[in-house]
Amino acid sequence: CQRDLGAWLAVRDAEGDWKRQAGIQSFFITTGGRPLTGTTVREILEWACKEAKIRKKVWTHALRHTRITELLQHGMTVQEVAVIAGHTDVRTTMRYYHPSEASLQKAYDKAAKGG
Repeated sequence: CQRDLGAWLAVRDAEGDWKRQAGIQSFFITTGGRPLTGTTVREILEWACKEAKIRKKVWTHALRHTRITELLQHGMTVQEVAVIAGHTDVRTTMRYYHPSEASLQKAYDKAAKGG
């Protein structure tokens, strides 16, 4: 995954004019090299759902919510995830945390072993 991210960043930096976009540094860019907008992301999601024959309405925020939850469940601290999510208050980040039984058991076992 880290190798793939590095490869993407090299492509993005070579092809995008994202550095000149009013100081905005976008992780995702369009084929024209501009920052991806919320509208474009929604259009891509709608297209992907249609292609996958998903009839249920899927919101872009659900993707964000899912990823933040995964980061928390896989061991990142609330403070670290808050920075990534752009939250100024960790209480906002905590709204995303829905621990599974497995993650709670893993955390308990780790604590019970003393570390």
